[in-house]
Amino acid sequence: MAEIAQAAWGAWLYQNQYVSIGDVFDTDCDDKERILVGKLVLLPDPDTNGVKVRAYANTSFDNPIIYGTLHALVHYNGKEFYNNGLDLCTVDKNEKDKSQILSCPISKGMHFIVKEKKVSPFLPTGEYKVKIWITNQDKITVMCSDTLLKI
Repeated sequence: MAEIAQAAWGAWLYQNQYVSIGDVFDTDCDDKERILVGKLVLLPDPDTNGVKVRAYANTSFDNPIIYGTLHALVHYNGKEFYNNGLDLCTVDKNEKDKSQILSCPISKGMHFIVKEKKVSPFLPTGEYKVKIWITNQDKITVMCSDTLLKI
């Protein structure tokens, strides 16, 4: 299954001429049984003359997500830079594009998720390792992404 998912996402990246900077999984990133359900791609951002990251995930949830936490852990050049947990259902409340707001509850079943975030043009050069994971109301990890970005 893992090889098929990797090949399918690889073909999708090639077809769309995207540059992958990370993977999205259906469970904890360290789980040996994890399944690749998406990719993180780096795109030009004409608004800022910089870049943005777009996450694509094609996943399913066994149970509805009533509420949860979006966890973010960022290492810069090997040192912890940022570690925070945010309310999953309100994390995008300040976004101008209201379609980006995660609406809770999130129903069980299949979901195609696309999320986009701008990369600040003021980031210092170096290596950024980013791990983002989502836990549901039962504190079960339902999605995780690993990213490596070198600026």
